Amino acid sequence: MGSRDIYYAVSTNKGKTFAIPKKSGTGTWRLNACPMDGGGLAISENGITSTAWRRNSDVYYWSEDQPEQKLGPGRDVSMAQSKATTIVAWQDKNSIKVMDLKKNTTTEIGTGISPRVYLLNNGKIMCVWEDNKVIRYKLV
Repeated sequence: MGSRDIYYAVSTNKGKTFAIPKKSGTGTWRLNACPMDGGGLAISENGITSTAWRRNSDVYYWSEDQPEQKLGPGRDVSMAQSKATTIVAWQDKNSIKVMDLKKNTTTEIGTGISPRVYLLNNGKIMCVWEDNKVIRYKLV
């Protein structure tokens, strides 16, 4: 009780039944409150589940086929994934950061809060966030 960890369950029969829930990552964040802090989940074409989330004051990424990875300090996590790309965005203090996990590069793209990242059909990455009551976006 009081843990803020991400679990997922798989159904192979359109939601009639589900497998036993599995936990994302290895650590636990004990918190007797709900931080309402975003996070992301993706399922690859091969059925591999991956997630990105905040634990304490850090951002993490985990995939079923690799160990949990601490990405850096931050909060308000967003994630997008395509066949070849996994992107995680988050807020670090007042900075918006976007990480390409395949390239292992993190880019600071502006200041603000509440980033949301999207992969566009043309292969570009778009991040949208709020900065002093103004909606901003950037193609990365």
